[in-house]
Amino acid sequence: MSRALQVLIIDDDRDLAESLAEMIEARGHLVSIAFSGEAGIARFRQQHFDVAFVDVKMPGMNGVQTFLGLRKIDPSAAVIMMTGFSAEQVLRDATQAGMLRVIDRSAAALEMMPIIEEVKPRRVLVGVGQERSLVGDLRFALTSRGYDVDVAYSGEEALERALDGHVDAVILDQNLPVLSGFDLYLALRWAGYPVPTIIAANRAKEHGAAIDLLQPMTESILTKPFDPIDVLGEIDKLQRLAVR
Repeated sequence: MSRALQVLIIDDDRDLAESLAEMIEARGHLVSIAFSGEAGIARFRQQHFDVAFVDVKMPGMNGVQTFLGLRKIDPSAAVIMMTGFSAEQVLRDATQAGMLRVIDRSAAALEMMPIIEEVKPRRVLVGVGQERSLVGDLRFALTSRGYDVDVAYSGEEALERALDGHVDAVILDQNLPVLSGFDLYLALRWAGYPVPTIIAANRAKEHGAAIDLLQPMTESILTKPFDPIDVLGEIDKLQRLAVR
């Protein structure tokens, strides 16, 4: 028999949170509820949770900030976002509007400059992963054109800098740790900070649409209004993974 999971629901919609909790508890799991991001993080510090369901749009600390707070406490935390935005539609609209471009990583410094020139930013945030050589190429190409460049070495760091300071454009390595390039773009969009974004991906030329490159975080999103059974499906999925 699968063990009972410790589940945390963070949502300012009390009716939804309580109804989800009742349904999950009926399956034998233990549920705690927090009605704000701040309260959710405080509860998360007090005990271990196997999974947290977080509403993206909340007053005060929003879902994206809450997600970062949970990951700081436990980088391996299973966090499932609940949002009225469809990830696929957000990316589709972004690519059609030119807000999101995907370029081949092997020629990032060359391919990105014509795109950046269209935007004419002052400050550019560059997020890179393990291969630091990409930083030098991008920094040189940008600074030689007169742009201010800020560099972050993880998706979490890049998101914090984008939320804390004024950024006119973002260039991201798809292989960023913690949050991938696509995850970071979606997080900024949900937090109300949509900025022109270029993502450097290893397989960019093999894909005609950004949707094909979505990474794990965007697979763990429940789009409102969702069927409550979907929540149980996510919990069942975690239980199967735990048994392996």
